[in-house]
Amino acid sequence: MAYYKIQKGINIPLAGAPEKSIIDLTGQSKLKIHPNRIKGIKPKLLVKEGDLVNTGSILFFDKVIGDVKFVSPITGKIKSIKLGERRVIEEICIESSTNSDEFLKSPIYTSAELNKLDKSKIIPILLESGCWSYLRQRPYSKIANPQDIPKAIFISGFQTTPHAPDFSYLINEDEPNLQAGIDVLSKLTDGVIHFSTHTNQQNSVFSKLKNVEHHEFNGPHPAGNIGIQIHHIDPINIGEKVWYIDIQDVIAIGHQFLTGKYLSTKYITFSGEGIKKPSYAKVKRGTILKSIIGNNLNEGQYRFVSGDVLSGDKVDLDSGLGYYHNQITVIPEGGKREFLGWLKPGFDKYTLSNTFFSRFRFKKEWSLNTSVNGDLRAIIPFGYWENVLPMDIIPNFLIRSILAKDIEEMEQLGIYECDEEDFALCSFVCQSKLPVHKIVRDGLEFIEKEG
Repeated sequence: MAYYKIQKGINIPLAGAPEKSIIDLTGQSKLKIHPNRIKGIKPKLLVKEGDLVNTGSILFFDKVIGDVKFVSPITGKIKSIKLGERRVIEEICIESSTNSDEFLKSPIYTSAELNKLDKSKIIPILLESGCWSYLRQRPYSKIANPQDIPKAIFISGFQTTPHAPDFSYLINEDEPNLQAGIDVLSKLTDGVIHFSTHTNQQNSVFSKLKNVEHHEFNGPHPAGNIGIQIHHIDPINIGEKVWYIDIQDVIAIGHQFLTGKYLSTKYITFSGEGIKKPSYAKVKRGTILKSIIGNNLNEGQYRFVSGDVLSGDKVDLDSGLGYYHNQITVIPEGGKREFLGWLKPGFDKYTLSNTFFSRFRFKKEWSLNTSVNGDLRAIIPFGYWENVLPMDIIPNFLIRSILAKDIEEMEQLGIYECDEEDFALCSFVCQSKLPVHKIVRDGLEFIEKEG
C-alpha cells in the first residue's frame, strides 16, 4: 500500500454537520432527472409525456457517443418533460404509479462467473442498463467512451468536502456488490484499478478488496478529490485517458451483474445551517429536494446546493438530486455589503489570513454565507491559491493562460490533469474574487472544442 501525505488545503469548519443516523426516504413518489446538468452529453429523448416506464427503462441516450443510455430510477409515468431554449432538455419528471417496482432485467452472474467474462459481454450490459453513465474520464470530466481503453481506473473510498458522507460508515453490508463491481471494471482496462482510502478510515470491507491497488491518503481537503489522487498516483500526460467512478456507483454496477436489476438507491447527506436536523438519508436517484428537506428547514433566506458547498449546483427545492451528487447543502444567502467591514475587528468572521481577530479563535463550526465580501479585482499573486492546491501546477500562470486562450501554454502548465472541483478552494480563498474553478472549466471546454 502506497502512502501519500497531503500538506496543502483546508478543512472548512462549516456549521450544520450531519449526524450519523440514516433516514429512509426511498418511498417518495416523484423524481426528476436533469439531462442539461450532465457534462458533455447531447441527450436524445426516447419517451414522451404520459408514457409508462419501469425501473431501468431507457429515458434518453447521448447523441455524442450514441450507445450511452440513461434510465428511469422508478416504475411509473412520465408526468412532464420541460424544454428550455433551443429545445434543451432541462427536466424529466417521473411519478410513481405503483407500490412495487417492476424492473427491466439483464443477465445474472455469480461472483465466480464474473471473473470469466470479457469486455464483449460486459460493455453491452453496462450500456443498456444505464450503468455506463457512471464512468467518467479525465481529462474533461465527461462520460467515458466505450471505444477507449483507459490506462487506469480510479475509485476514491472517501471524500473531504464539507459535510461529505463517510463511506466507511455507510458501506458495511455491500461488500459482495462492491467487489463484483470492481471485478467488472477490471475487465475494461489493461492497467490498474486504484482504490484510495483515508488514514482515519476504519473499514474492513475496503482492506479486503481484491483486484485493486490500495493507496492511503492523509491530509485536508482536497485530498479526497479524485483529481488530486490521480495527480499523485498516476498523472495524466498529453494523449492519455484515465477513468474514475464514485464508490456508490461501483456498488450499483456490482448489483446489476449479481441481480440483473438496476440499483436506484444511494446514500446522501443533507446538511448546513439551514437544516434543523442534518443527517444521512437513503434516497432514490433524482429525488426532489423538497421531499428530502422540505419539512426540515429553518426560517430564513437560504441557498440550496445539490452537491458539496464548494463545487455543487445552485438549485431550488423543486429540483431533483444531481446525477453524480451525494450531498445536499443549505447555507444562508449573503446579505447586503457591509459598510467598511474591512475596518472592523471581525471577531466572528472566518478568515484564513490575519485580516481579522477571528484568525486566533478556534471554533469547531463557523456560520458561512454566500457573500464573496468584495468585488472583482486584478489578479494579485499573494500565494493563497498555491496554499490550497496540492498539485505540481502553478495556478496563477495556468489561469492567466486560460484567460489568454493560449492552448499551448495551457497544455504545458498541466490543464489535462485539472478539473473545476480541484480549484474550488482556490475560488474560496481568492483575494481577487475570481471564480477560479469556472475559469478552469471554461479552459477545458475551449481546449476540447479546438481539438
